[in-house]
Amino acid sequence: GGADSTALLLALLAVGQPCRAVHFQHGLRGEAALADEQWCREFCCQRGTAFQSLPLQVPERRQAGESIEEAARRLRLEAWRDLSAAGRLPVLLAHHLDDCLEDLLLKLARGGNASGLCGLREYRRMGPLRLYRPLLSWRKAALEEYVRSCGVAEWRLDATNQDNSCRRNAVRNIILPQFRQAFAGDAGVQQALLALRQDADYLEAQAATALCEVSSLESWQRLHPALLPRVLRLWLEREFGQSGAPSGKLVRRLQGSLQNFRDRSV
Repeated sequence: GGADSTALLLALLAVGQPCRAVHFQHGLRGEAALADEQWCREFCCQRGTAFQSLPLQVPERRQAGESIEEAARRLRLEAWRDLSAAGRLPVLLAHHLDDCLEDLLLKLARGGNASGLCGLREYRRMGPLRLYRPLLSWRKAALEEYVRSCGVAEWRLDATNQDNSCRRNAVRNIILPQFRQAFAGDAGVQQALLALRQDADYLEAQAATALCEVSSLESWQRLHPALLPRVLRLWLEREFGQSGAPSGKLVRRLQGSLQNFRDRSV
């Protein structure tokens, strides 16, 4: 029900693309979230669009060591796999350019590699799941203007987005505005994001080739450090159906084990 997802739905309807709108209830905001769901249901009903709401029950289904945000993301991906009929139906998401810049800074603070820093891409395949993000070149303000141009004067606003104790909100509301003021905008960060996507695409293609060649301990030891986490991700997906990047802790454990075996063989 936000401006971005509303813009995406309106754009799909404008080009005559049949679709189903999905609303996730995270179980986090009580009555406000129920009001959002009702608004979305009525919005779709007025336009003859199929609508489905799914309860994710994030607090109850959160796993040990997961943040609320991590749990919500995992549960959404699980739901998308089911909704997409194991990947036969594409999933379109409404992330935009401002989301990409926020994500870049958050991942940088966590120590992400190039693939992580530009994790929001126009197309990603996660196991059988096909994710499309057609709005990544749009600023949020432009999406809001597009919604208004379609005759829609309002959309849903999440009051928790103003809580700057949440890191993403702090990046959006404090850090990025100060950065833009200091550097007369964020054109340089946008250019860095494009370069990171190119680097990540190349490294991931190299990792896909290397995956076919890792059949022994020695072949894992020969992998360049830039390829190791990417090959590990592909290997986990192939062998166990586990999608998503392996944790930094797991990558470091593997690196340490490979080094220990190398030291013993010397």
